[in-house]
Amino acid sequence: MGKGLGARAGREAPFSPDASPTAGRGHDAVGPSRAPSILLVNHVSLVSGAERSLLGLARRLPDEGFSIEAALPPGGPLCDELAALGIPVYPVRLARLKRRTSPLRHLHAGIRLGASAHSLARLARRREIAIVHANSTTAALAALIAARRARLPGIWHVRDLVPLGGLGRWLGRLATRVIAISSAVADQVASWGVARERIVTLPNGIDPEAFRPDEDARMRLRSELGIPPEAFVVAAVGQIVPWKSHHVLLDAVGRLRRAPEGVEIRCLIAGADLFGDHPDYEALLRARAMQPDLRGAVTFLGHRTDVTAVYNACDAFALPSRREPFGRALVEAMACGKPCIACNEAGPAEIVADGETGLLVPPGDAGALAVAIDRLRRDAALAACLGEAGRARALAEYTEATTAARTASLYRELLGMEEEGA
Repeated sequence: MGKGLGARAGREAPFSPDASPTAGRGHDAVGPSRAPSILLVNHVSLVSGAERSLLGLARRLPDEGFSIEAALPPGGPLCDELAALGIPVYPVRLARLKRRTSPLRHLHAGIRLGASAHSLARLARRREIAIVHANSTTAALAALIAARRARLPGIWHVRDLVPLGGLGRWLGRLATRVIAISSAVADQVASWGVARERIVTLPNGIDPEAFRPDEDARMRLRSELGIPPEAFVVAAVGQIVPWKSHHVLLDAVGRLRRAPEGVEIRCLIAGADLFGDHPDYEALLRARAMQPDLRGAVTFLGHRTDVTAVYNACDAFALPSRREPFGRALVEAMACGKPCIACNEAGPAEIVADGETGLLVPPGDAGALAVAIDRLRRDAALAACLGEAGRARALAEYTEATTAARTASLYRELLGMEEEGA
């Protein structure tokens, strides 16, 4: 069921709703004088794209007049980053439902789901939560039940393109509103039988201060990696999982290096299999990188927190993913002023205007991707133009502040509040 349903649940009890938060300031004051409080629920405490988007909301929503609290598994970097923002974090472990498992495991997961939902509902009542906001499908399983039990609005934030079928219909009925991160995701949610008027299409936002051109960062990383100044560098940033299609990028780079003119091209791959669901895929990629046409040209950087440096170090950014629900890394690279190449489907096709703010190629087509990379390598003026236009679009349409303002507008609608300035 995709990343959202692939997180592992621990064996610990869900949590005590009467416990103090494990991080943050606690926001002890409750009652009518306090700003409406939003409970953000996430199923992991690692930091991937969905969690970076959650952090953006947590950082910006207080400026919109909302108090933020969070419930998620304890002990990970997401807890630390929320704590740095002063957000109270309540420890919770959420049940995982697998497609193929034994009836006994389904029963065990169902019991854990009920316990988690009960505890979340008690927490929401005790903390006088105004809205429960589930940041993933796994989180939604317990969070939306809890919202119903506490008689609160429940938001299901859908961040994946996965065939949920009956589960999607059930969660859609539980949710007061569904946030889809792209029109492609909104269409998927509607296909589950959720009425269009209950679906809000709201793209992810990035921090423009964190993602911007930085020539010093570019030179530092290229020097650190021993990349010669004349080399053309293409980069990919994201989880190392099959649907991200890194193998297509490697095949494209191999084609260029086999060209008669002997193209000097390097490939940087930043990311890891954070959830451990595809342990063989990176091994496959590393084996491909050792083939004669790629030997010495590919650098695996692993999971990095300094992805801005990776964006700045490259000459072009590639996102060869199939069925990408949005393309956060794509927007980040655009904000750094890099010319970007992505597939002409789903989320990236909504972000990139082909030939204007980037280039689009058919999914799975290594030949077309190679042509696009080589086009940017040969035409520096085109690369610069696409990079400038892409950055302008990222800053105009995909910032944290814009996303938070639209999310806050949804909150006010659900709470019957008048819009600020109305």
